[in-house]
Amino acid sequence: MRDAIRQRIPRARDTLGAALIAGALATAAPAQGVYWTKADLLKSFFAECERVSYRTIDPSPSQAARLAKRLGEPARDAYTVFYGVGKGGIRGIALIDEEIGQHMPITFGVLVGTDGAAERIEVLVYREAYGDEVRGHRFTRQLEGKRSTDRLRVGDDIDAISGATISAHSLVRGVKRCLVLAELLVLEPGMVEVLRP
Repeated sequence: MRDAIRQRIPRARDTLGAALIAGALATAAPAQGVYWTKADLLKSFFAECERVSYRTIDPSPSQAARLAKRLGEPARDAYTVFYGVGKGGIRGIALIDEEIGQHMPITFGVLVGTDGAAERIEVLVYREAYGDEVRGHRFTRQLEGKRSTDRLRVGDDIDAISGATISAHSLVRGVKRCLVLAELLVLEPGMVEVLRP
Protein backbone atom coordinates (compact mmCIF):
# COMPACT_ATOMS: atom_id res chain seq x y z
CA MET A 1 0.00 0.00 0.00
CA ARG A 2 2.75 2.43 0.96
CA ASP A 3 4.59 1.58 -2.23
CA ALA A 4 1.50 2.46 -4.27
CA ILE A 5 1.17 5.82 -2.46
CA ARG A 6 4.88 6.55 -2.94
CA GLN A 7 4.53 5.87 -6.66
CA ARG A 8 1.57 8.23 -6.94
CA ILE A 9 3.26 11.14 -5.12
CA PRO A 10 6.11 11.53 -7.65
CA ARG A 11 3.57 11.31 -10.49
CA ALA A 12 1.42 14.02 -8.89
CA ARG A 13 4.53 16.15 -8.29
CA ASP A 14 5.59 15.67 -11.93
CA THR A 15 2.11 16.56 -13.18
CA LEU A 16 1.94 19.62 -10.91
CA GLY A 17 5.45 20.69 -11.98
CA ALA A 18 4.55 20.31 -15.65
CA ALA A 19 1.36 22.33 -15.14
CA LEU A 20 3.28 25.12 -13.36
CA ILE A 21 5.89 25.26 -16.12
CA ALA A 22 3.20 25.32 -18.83
CA GLY A 23 1.38 28.10 -16.97
CA ALA A 24 4.56 30.13 -16.62
CA LEU A 25 5.34 29.74 -20.31
CA ALA A 26 1.82 30.70 -21.27
CA THR A 27 1.96 33.92 -19.24
CA ALA A 28 5.44 34.76 -20.57
CA ALA A 29 4.37 34.27 -24.18
CA PRO A 30 3.99 37.58 -25.95
CA ALA A 31 0.51 38.74 -26.79
CA GLN A 32 -0.02 39.79 -30.35
CA GLY A 33 -2.55 42.48 -31.01
CA VAL A 34 -3.21 43.17 -34.67
CA TYR A 35 -5.05 46.47 -34.86
CA TRP A 36 -4.69 47.44 -38.51
CA THR A 37 -3.76 45.79 -41.77
CA LYS A 38 -1.53 47.85 -44.03
CA ALA A 39 -4.35 48.23 -46.58
CA ASP A 40 -6.91 49.35 -43.97
CA LEU A 41 -4.51 51.82 -42.41
CA LEU A 42 -3.66 53.41 -45.75
CA LYS A 43 -7.38 53.68 -46.60
CA SER A 44 -7.91 55.43 -43.28
CA PHE A 45 -4.88 57.71 -43.64
CA PHE A 46 -5.91 58.75 -47.15
CA ALA A 47 -9.72 58.49 -46.84
CA GLU A 48 -10.33 61.68 -48.81
CA CYS A 49 -7.86 60.89 -51.60
CA GLU A 50 -8.79 59.58 -55.02
CA ARG A 51 -5.98 57.05 -55.01
CA VAL A 52 -3.12 55.74 -52.91
CA SER A 53 0.19 54.78 -54.46
CA TYR A 54 3.73 54.07 -53.34
CA ARG A 55 7.30 54.56 -54.40
CA THR A 56 10.36 52.61 -53.33
CA ILE A 57 13.21 55.05 -52.82
CA ASP A 58 16.85 54.00 -52.96
CA PRO A 59 18.86 56.63 -51.07
CA SER A 60 21.78 58.10 -52.96
CA PRO A 61 25.18 57.79 -51.25
CA SER A 62 24.92 61.37 -49.97
CA GLN A 63 21.35 60.78 -48.71
CA ALA A 64 22.47 57.53 -47.03
CA ALA A 65 25.30 59.38 -45.27
CA ARG A 66 22.95 62.14 -44.10
CA LEU A 67 20.37 59.59 -42.92
CA ALA A 68 23.02 57.68 -40.99
CA LYS A 69 24.21 60.89 -39.34
CA ARG A 70 20.71 62.06 -38.38
CA LEU A 71 19.42 58.64 -37.31
CA GLY A 72 22.53 57.28 -35.63
CA GLU A 73 22.17 54.04 -37.58
CA PRO A 74 23.10 52.91 -41.10
CA ALA A 75 20.62 53.74 -43.84
CA ARG A 76 18.75 50.86 -45.43
CA ASP A 77 19.12 50.07 -49.12
CA ALA A 78 15.53 51.14 -49.85
CA TYR A 79 12.48 52.67 -48.20
CA THR A 80 8.84 52.44 -49.26
CA VAL A 81 6.83 55.65 -49.12
CA PHE A 82 3.05 55.61 -49.59
CA TYR A 83 1.21 58.71 -50.75
CA GLY A 84 -2.34 59.83 -51.34
CA VAL A 85 -3.36 61.80 -54.40
CA GLY A 86 -6.45 63.96 -54.39
CA LYS A 87 -7.67 67.18 -55.94
CA GLY A 88 -4.70 69.47 -56.18
CA GLY A 89 -2.05 66.75 -56.07
CA ILE A 90 -0.32 64.84 -53.30
CA ARG A 91 -2.14 65.20 -49.98
CA GLY A 92 0.37 63.51 -47.69
CA ILE A 93 2.80 60.66 -47.32
CA ALA A 94 2.87 57.64 -45.04
CA LEU A 95 5.60 55.35 -43.84
CA ILE A 96 5.05 51.96 -42.23
CA ASP A 97 7.98 50.72 -40.19
CA GLU A 98 9.01 48.64 -37.19
CA GLU A 99 10.97 49.38 -34.04
CA ILE A 100 12.02 46.85 -31.43
CA GLY A 101 10.12 47.21 -28.16
CA GLN A 102 11.39 45.38 -25.11
CA HIS A 103 11.79 42.09 -26.98
CA MET A 104 9.60 42.15 -30.08
CA PRO A 105 9.05 44.60 -32.95
CA ILE A 106 6.25 47.16 -32.87
CA THR A 107 4.79 47.75 -36.34
CA PHE A 108 3.49 51.29 -36.77
CA GLY A 109 2.47 53.81 -39.40
CA VAL A 110 3.05 57.56 -39.58
CA LEU A 111 1.03 59.95 -41.72
CA VAL A 112 3.16 62.97 -42.61
CA GLY A 113 1.66 66.13 -44.08
CA THR A 114 3.15 67.91 -47.06
CA ASP A 115 4.68 70.36 -44.57
CA GLY A 116 6.68 67.58 -42.87
CA ALA A 117 4.63 67.43 -39.66
CA ALA A 118 3.29 64.17 -38.23
CA GLU A 119 -0.48 64.16 -38.64
CA ARG A 120 -1.33 60.75 -37.23
CA ILE A 121 0.42 57.74 -35.70
CA GLU A 122 -1.10 54.27 -35.47
CA VAL A 123 0.21 50.95 -34.16
CA LEU A 124 -0.59 48.15 -36.62
CA VAL A 125 0.81 45.21 -34.62
CA TYR A 126 1.90 45.11 -30.98
CA ARG A 127 3.63 41.87 -30.00
CA GLU A 128 4.68 42.31 -26.35
CA ALA A 129 2.73 40.94 -23.38
CA TYR A 130 2.29 44.45 -21.94
CA GLY A 131 2.89 48.09 -22.81
CA ASP A 132 0.40 48.43 -25.66
CA GLU A 133 -0.93 51.62 -24.09
CA VAL A 134 1.38 53.43 -26.53
CA ARG A 135 -1.15 52.79 -29.27
CA GLY A 136 -3.77 54.89 -27.50
CA HIS A 137 -4.53 58.44 -28.58
CA ARG A 138 -3.53 59.72 -25.14
CA PHE A 139 0.06 58.86 -26.07
CA THR A 140 0.12 59.24 -29.86
CA ARG A 141 -1.46 62.71 -29.88
CA GLN A 142 1.76 64.00 -28.27
CA LEU A 143 3.53 63.12 -31.53
CA GLU A 144 1.04 64.89 -33.79
CA GLY A 145 2.42 68.12 -35.19
CA LYS A 146 6.01 67.08 -34.49
CA ARG A 147 8.67 67.49 -37.18
CA SER A 148 12.03 65.84 -37.78
CA THR A 149 13.74 68.87 -36.25
CA ASP A 150 11.85 68.53 -32.95
CA ARG A 151 13.63 66.90 -30.06
CA LEU A 152 11.19 63.98 -29.73
CA ARG A 153 12.48 62.47 -26.49
CA VAL A 154 10.50 60.70 -23.82
CA GLY A 155 10.85 62.67 -20.60
CA ASP A 156 11.56 65.87 -22.51
CA ASP A 157 8.84 66.86 -24.97
CA ILE A 158 6.98 63.50 -24.78
CA ASP A 159 5.44 62.07 -21.60
CA ALA A 160 5.93 58.36 -20.96
CA ILE A 161 3.19 56.00 -19.88
CA SER A 162 3.64 54.04 -16.67
CA GLY A 163 4.07 50.38 -17.55
CA ALA A 164 4.95 51.17 -21.16
CA THR A 165 8.17 53.17 -20.83
CA ILE A 166 10.28 50.99 -23.13
CA SER A 167 7.49 50.87 -25.73
CA ALA A 168 7.14 54.65 -25.50
CA HIS A 169 10.86 55.15 -26.17
CA SER A 170 10.72 52.68 -29.06
CA LEU A 171 7.69 54.21 -30.74
CA VAL A 172 9.05 57.75 -30.40
CA ARG A 173 12.39 56.64 -31.89
CA GLY A 174 10.55 55.02 -34.80
CA VAL A 175 8.36 58.08 -35.45
CA LYS A 176 11.45 60.31 -35.40
CA ARG A 177 13.06 58.03 -38.00
CA CYS A 178 9.98 58.26 -40.24
CA LEU A 179 9.94 62.06 -40.01
CA VAL A 180 13.64 62.24 -40.91
CA LEU A 181 13.06 59.87 -43.84
CA ALA A 182 10.14 61.96 -45.06
CA GLU A 183 12.24 65.12 -44.84
CA LEU A 184 15.44 63.86 -46.46
CA LEU A 185 14.05 61.44 -49.05
CA VAL A 186 10.81 63.12 -50.13
CA LEU A 187 10.24 66.69 -49.00
CA GLU A 188 13.73 68.16 -49.33
CA PRO A 189 14.44 66.86 -52.85
CA GLY A 190 10.91 67.82 -53.96
CA MET A 191 7.90 65.66 -53.35
CA VAL A 192 6.46 65.94 -56.85
CA GLU A 193 9.78 64.96 -58.43
CA VAL A 194 10.45 62.06 -56.07
CA LEU A 195 6.94 60.60 -56.18
CA ARG A 196 6.30 61.15 -59.89
CA PRO A 197 4.97 57.90 -61.46
